Amino acid sequence: MMAPTRELAQQVSRLYCKQFVAGLRRQTGDPNPGGTLTKTSYSTLLVCGGVPKKDLLTEIEKGVDVVVATPGRLLHLSGEETLSLDQVAYLVVDEADRFMQGSLEDELRKVIGKVTESLRPRQTLLFSATLPNNLERLARSAVLDPVRPASQYVALALSRRAARVML
Repeated sequence: MMAPTRELAQQVSRLYCKQFVAGLRRQTGDPNPGGTLTKTSYSTLLVCGGVPKKDLLTEIEKGVDVVVATPGRLLHLSGEETLSLDQVAYLVVDEADRFMQGSLEDELRKVIGKVTESLRPRQTLLFSATLPNNLERLARSAVLDPVRPASQYVALALSRRAARVML
C-alpha cells in the first residue's frame, strides 16, 4: 500500500491495515478468519521517513506480508536491495491523484515498474477522489484491464454504508 505522505501512510497503517489483512485472510482461506490479527498470520510494516532504518531492517529480515509505504523510502530500500518487491501481489495506491503532482508521479511510475517485474500476478488498485487526465493515462499504462466505477454507484454504496453505520 502506498500513500503520498508520511502522515497518510501512518493513518493507513493504523486504521486500515487490519481490515485489509482480514480481507486477505478471507480470500486465502486463513483457518482463523474471525480471530485476532497477529503477526504469525500476516505481518505489516510501515515504511516511511521518520521510522528508524535499523528497525525497518530488523522487521524486513523477519519477513513482511503487507507494507504501507511512502514511495521515496520504498524506492530507497528496494534500490539497496534491502526490500524485495518481486513477490508483490497487490499494489494499492491511496490518494492516487496526489501522486500526479510534482516528483511523486515519477516515484510512483518507478514503483510500478519495479512491481511489474514481480514473480506473482499482481492486482493494482488506485484510489482517488478525482481522476485527472494524467492519472487516467497512468492507470491505462499500469493496469491490464482497468475498471472505473461510475461515481453514482460509489456514492450510493457510500450512502448505504453510512446508513448502516448510523443505525
